[in-house]
Amino acid sequence: MSCQKCRASLIDAGPGALPPELAGHLAKCAACSRFWSARQELAAAFASLAAETRTTPVPDLEPKVLSAWSAVPARPRRRAFWWAPVWSGALAVCLAAGAILLRQPAPQRAEGPFFRIPYVVPPAPYERIELVRADVPANVLAVAGVPAPESGANGMIRADVWIGQDGRLLAVRPVSRAIRRMNQ
Repeated sequence: MSCQKCRASLIDAGPGALPPELAGHLAKCAACSRFWSARQELAAAFASLAAETRTTPVPDLEPKVLSAWSAVPARPRRRAFWWAPVWSGALAVCLAAGAILLRQPAPQRAEGPFFRIPYVVPPAPYERIELVRADVPANVLAVAGVPAPESGANGMIRADVWIGQDGRLLAVRPVSRAIRRMNQ
């Protein structure tokens, strides 16, 4: 028999004589016999503790607790709405924070009409068009016949540009200096 099986059987064994198989293992194995003697000492300690507590009288506390409980005057229950201003204040703070965080910048006013590039075929009705803000060389706008404001030091003008699905330039609208400063 293995030590593990022996100890499991010893835990389940009650007081009295042990089966011969367990007694034989205990005679051969010092570790299991120490385990068995420790278990018997523990069982004896529990038995003596149980005998001591049986003779100790337990005071009857239930009537004392019930009488003390009934002596406390009952307070009338009222509904407390103290939380209403707290929650409404918290809601107002959350809404204000959301409005500040989600506020979109004001839309920019239109600068003027787009100038179509005269030598480019107009897009088909199903074609996707993309609007891009870019720096365009002033000489390109002059060739396209677009009235352009004064160019910067590098000869570039900030403009909104329509680009077709195939990448061709369809229309241009120069952007004023006030909007240019906001975007830089």
